[in-house]
Order: sequence, then structure tokens, then C-alpha cells
Amino acid sequence: MNFFGYYVLNLEPTVLAFIGTRHPAPDWLTPTAVIEHVPWWHGRPWTMLNRKVQQVTLSLKGVEHHLMVHAPDEERMRKLCGVRGAFISQNIYVNSDVYRPLGLQKDFDAIYVAQMKPFKRHHLAARIKRLYIATAWGGDLPSFCRQVSHATFNETRLDKSELAHMYNRSHCSLALSAVEGAMLTSYESLLCGIPVVTTASHGGRDEFFDGSNSILVKADENAICEAVECFKQHSPDPETIRAGTLARTEVHRRRFCAYVADLIVRHGGSRITAERLYQRYFGTPGGLGARFIWADTFDKPEQLGRVGND
Repeated sequence: MNFFGYYVLNLEPTVLAFIGTRHPAPDWLTPTAVIEHVPWWHGRPWTMLNRKVQQVTLSLKGVEHHLMVHAPDEERMRKLCGVRGAFISQNIYVNSDVYRPLGLQKDFDAIYVAQMKPFKRHHLAARIKRLYIATAWGGDLPSFCRQVSHATFNETRLDKSELAHMYNRSHCSLALSAVEGAMLTSYESLLCGIPVVTTASHGGRDEFFDGSNSILVKADENAICEAVECFKQHSPDPETIRAGTLARTEVHRRRFCAYVADLIVRHGGSRITAERLYQRYFGTPGGLGARFIWADTFDKPEQLGRVGND
């Protein structure tokens, strides 16, 4: 999923989607409705109530706000607090053509894709010998966490195709935070056919896990190392992992298309079916990513020509 901009889901009425920081939309892209995917777990009452206040504030400005949550406990809290939205994973935005099995040699026991922040708990990977850590923008990993100073890491930012190659060079990936959002990287690794070693968490990443593509362990260095060794010795079939992940994704894609179709019609747009939206969003190369407009190009209204309704 892309950040720092909007996905243009529809024009007339204008429906935009985003995750992370919301940017002031230019006059030529003024939304009737916005769909936000939460970047962090919202399962607590006060967190969700803040979103209710946000929705009321935006309504007063003429914008209908919809909150998409990524975990069942968030969905229960959303309904309890009367927040407009649905349970639809942000992973529908990930380009499954980029992240896929490539049949590469396994050079690393595990890969951990994680920004250098304490909540990612890098130290739990200390006992993994052949470890690769991909940080968001590169940087000095040993200075941040000495326990994983032996790891290979990127010093500059990796693009999506480079990251896909690193997943494929690893026996498994790690998901070590206790709380965050849906964790795009754990999903990307599954699309590459790479299983996940995960600790218990809040945020929704386990929506795509099962007993064949992941191992749930306690937050302990030894337990994590043992799980990694298990996947080294008994590697699941990459295509099976990918197929199962895409099947789970399909549920969220279909739910999303039905939700947006209803939103468009309710706001006076042309009657459109969820199936037609599915073809528009997921039936073309690049998926929803082809409909993204970066915030630093908001001064170029001609971009609407490539994302307009078909």
C-alpha cells in the first residue's frame, strides 16, 4: 500500500481512500467521501471514540468519513462506538504481481522488515544466525539494537521489487511486535510464499495466518529461534502459502467492492455493481495501486485522466 496521497476510487461522486497521514485534497480532488484504513490498532474505547469525533467534525465540513478496521476486536469496538465503516483489511492494496514466489536460493534463515522503533522488538531476533533486517529507509541498525548487530541490513531504502527478492532469499519472515496495525510486511511475505514466525499481537496481521503458513510463539528469543529452525528444516510449499493467502484476501476485496458500490449509489452516482468495481480495481495490472495519486503531485490535475471511471 502507498502512503502520502490518495487512492481515487471514483469520480462523480469523488471517493478517496488513504492510510496514515491525511493530506488536504486539492480543489480538483475535493472528496464527497473518504475511506481511511487505520495504521494502528483501534481496539480500545477511547481510541475508537476519537474516530467518532473525527467523523462528526468531517461531516460538518461536508465530507463523509468511513473507517476500515483490520481485526475482529476492532470491528466490535467500531460498532459499539457507532463509527461508520467496515472490517476490510488494508492488504487489498498490496500489489500481488510484485510479491510472489521467485524460486531463489535461501541465503537467510529469516528476514525481519521493520522500522527502527522500539515497538518492533528487534532484540527478540538475537539468536537467529543468518538474519536479514530491512529497515524503512536504511540506517545504522547496530547502533539502534546491539543484540542484532550481526544481522545483514540495508543501508538505503529498498524498492518493492528489491524487497520481494529479499523475502524470497529467506526461509521465513518475522513479526515480533505486540501491538501495531495490520503489518503489511507479514502479508507481503505470505504472497512470496514465505511463512511467518509471529508473536501474539493486536492489529490484525493474524487475519491471514493459519497453521500451515505461520508459527505463533511466545515473545522469547529461544522460542523464536526454534520456530525459525523448524521452517528451515521443513519448508512449506510457497505456491500453497500464496494461494491460501489470496483466497483469504478475496473475501476482503469482495467486501470492499460491495461497500464502495453502495457508497457511490447512495451519493447520487451511476448505479454500479460490486462485480464491475472488482474488475476496475483488481482486474487490471497494478490493482488499486494504479489509482494512487501522490501528495507531492497534487498540483497536476491531469493525473485524473489515468484513474477516472471506466
